[in-house]
Amino acid sequence: TANARVRPPKTIYASEIGKPCVRYVWYGVHQPTCGEKLFPSAKIKFLYGDLLEELLLFLVDASGHNVTGQQESVELQYKGWTVRGRIDAIVDGTVVDVKSASGYGFNKFKEGLSDGNDAFGYRAQLRVYTDSPESGFLVINKENGHLTYSKVDDNTFKLEDVLDKLIPLLDDSTTPPPRHFTDQEDGKSGNRKLCM
Repeated sequence: TANARVRPPKTIYASEIGKPCVRYVWYGVHQPTCGEKLFPSAKIKFLYGDLLEELLLFLVDASGHNVTGQQESVELQYKGWTVRGRIDAIVDGTVVDVKSASGYGFNKFKEGLSDGNDAFGYRAQLRVYTDSPESGFLVINKENGHLTYSKVDDNTFKLEDVLDKLIPLLDDSTTPPPRHFTDQEDGKSGNRKLCM
């Protein structure tokens, strides 16, 4: 459409780099108009999450914390590619990514994100903004209003490792990467199901 934003060449967004399905990211980079349009209900769901995140930052500020850098642009260059993103906020000098989550997702943040439970690549996204071990996620459970702060202090996680795997697959503009998710057995019955 006429109002659609055009992605600059060789640009990845911070929210994409940790996604486990590289094929999804490839299509966003090389064939962005092929995706399905979002239903209005999905847009409302995203709006609800955005409103909760803004409310959370408002309350953090109102409670006396120093909130700065909201939506500050960050851009880094890596092996001929640009990675772009926006910081949600810097709270008391610490980079904080604000999230709204279902009860199930909230519990992952409460336990601490790891290779085993970071299905959306949030740690990689945060590492675009800072490599400080003090950074983390301020999360609101959209089902019951509970809050948690999940500090990312895993020094073994390196943004460069993620980008070194992702960029070679994105460099090929003609062939999408293989499908990441395949079917798997569903119990002893022999039935198959698609992996989440």
